Amino acid sequence: LSSGGSVKDTVFNLNRAKKGGDILVMVEGPFDALKLDFYGRALGMTCICVFGVSMTMSQISTINALARKFSQTYILFDPDALEASFNAGDWLIGSNITVTQVPDGVDDPGVMSKKQVQEFVRSLRC
Repeated sequence: LSSGGSVKDTVFNLNRAKKGGDILVMVEGPFDALKLDFYGRALGMTCICVFGVSMTMSQISTINALARKFSQTYILFDPDALEASFNAGDWLIGSNITVTQVPDGVDDPGVMSKKQVQEFVRSLRC
């Protein structure tokens, strides 16, 4: 961050997300976001991360603006961070924002296989 800002004020994959689309998924870490975005892109999903389970006001403002560009926005934190997921949802504005969870048996979004990511994206469309 050459501007001197904190990574905590950053939304990972912001440039791609600014284009808008069908499904926006917010996760905790950049590796989770990279994997989900790569495998879900063909199915209309864009994935961003907020570098943890707490968000700064700058991130909240950015994500609220992004959410308006998507049909649906999902918060997908690790299973042990369900409470933090709902707290994040309290800060985000819009009827299109939903807390969701990884499939049963998955400990982290970043460990999902290509098939699991694709099935996950399809399940969001139902």
